[in-house]
Amino acid sequence: MFRSVWMSLVVVFGVACGGGTDPVGFGSGGEKSDEPGYPGSDGTTAASGNAPEITSLNVIFDDYASLGEVLRVEVEYTDADEDVFDSESGEGGQVLIDVTGESDEPQEVTADIGSASSGSSDAFVDPDSGAVVVVLGSIDSQVSYDLGVILVDMAGNESAEVAGAYEP
Repeated sequence: MFRSVWMSLVVVFGVACGGGTDPVGFGSGGEKSDEPGYPGSDGTTAASGNAPEITSLNVIFDDYASLGEVLRVEVEYTDADEDVFDSESGEGGQVLIDVTGESDEPQEVTADIGSASSGSSDAFVDPDSGAVVVVLGSIDSQVSYDLGVILVDMAGNESAEVAGAYEP
């Protein structure tokens, strides 16, 4: 059901404005849960400062003209330390995503957060909404996908995992 390399991060330079018309999407406020194997999945780590908190997770199917079928993962958050992304330097933390399609092994994706205009990051902060956006390519629109998302700030503090899904 997966294409040969189904889980590819799409470099998002020029992609932010490339959405299709009226995408079918599944949004989820998610559920915070402890996940074995993720240090700090309870929202704490050995790093200094406060962990970010994911407040909303939206998983949206779209068909980008230049990329084909993709899942656009939008992560809204709060962060008392404001160190998920530094707009002056254009640098940020990371988004950790576990993606599982029907009857397939989970894929682990790590996306570095950076500036949408730099073209060198795997995730960017949407200038309008402030959400962190990751675009996952090479997906099959007829397959259901479950995602577990963790947001990591620049100090290494990890949010609790939030679950989201796409259903065709």
